[in-house]
Amino acid sequence: MGHLGCNDKSIIVAIGDELENQLNLYPNETDMEIRLDFTPASNSVSTFVNLCEDGWVKIIKYDRYQCKVFSISSKKLSSVDVKKILNKIREPSFQDFLNHENINERGIEPLDLFRLYLKVPNDVAKEVFGIVEGSPKVVQSLIKNLLELENNLDKDRLDKGYTRSIAIKKKRLERLQKAKNIRFASLEQFPIKIQPILREVLNNPYDFFALSETQYNQLLTWVSHGHDFFILNNDSGYQLTLFHLQN
Repeated sequence: MGHLGCNDKSIIVAIGDELENQLNLYPNETDMEIRLDFTPASNSVSTFVNLCEDGWVKIIKYDRYQCKVFSISSKKLSSVDVKKILNKIREPSFQDFLNHENINERGIEPLDLFRLYLKVPNDVAKEVFGIVEGSPKVVQSLIKNLLELENNLDKDRLDKGYTRSIAIKKKRLERLQKAKNIRFASLEQFPIKIQPILREVLNNPYDFFALSETQYNQLLTWVSHGHDFFILNNDSGYQLTLFHLQN
């Protein structure tokens, strides 16, 4: 269990009177990383893709409304295959697109949405979202290539539950803090044994983190809206979502 990212390192997490050795998966700081959230207009099943420069890729299929995880697949790709994909984000037209973080205007018809989060060595992480059909060809090609990776991956065992985070922008944070039905907590208010996992969740937006049944039930008590709970950490706000398995 742990972060469903790229390279694996072991961390020890205490649960009750036991110590569980959990697998914490996250990329080397020197590696480039792509995180894609693809939201099709045709149904509620979204796809999350995490590709690292070292070749590890993981794909998660989940229901964005019912917050259910359906499947997780992973594999290490060849350096040639990874290079073909990463080269797309180095193209000038793609770099230009990164400077436009607003949804493309295409009317009210249902269209496929995406969010790309890029971690680049020695640089600030970059994030962009938009409508697939209204994006430059290089962006559409990148998304297509990432989604097609699922066809060659191996199925992974599912854990009891998962969580992921998004950073809350300043204006929205101010509104949420005034809402009566939203409860914010500091990281230090959570049980000390689960704080290391939550720190990793906050530091790796959009990634899915595996939870034991005990951890899932602990975090469930902090939910204040739908499947979400909210954390304030160093003056920044985060929205975390709990996901369970398909029945």
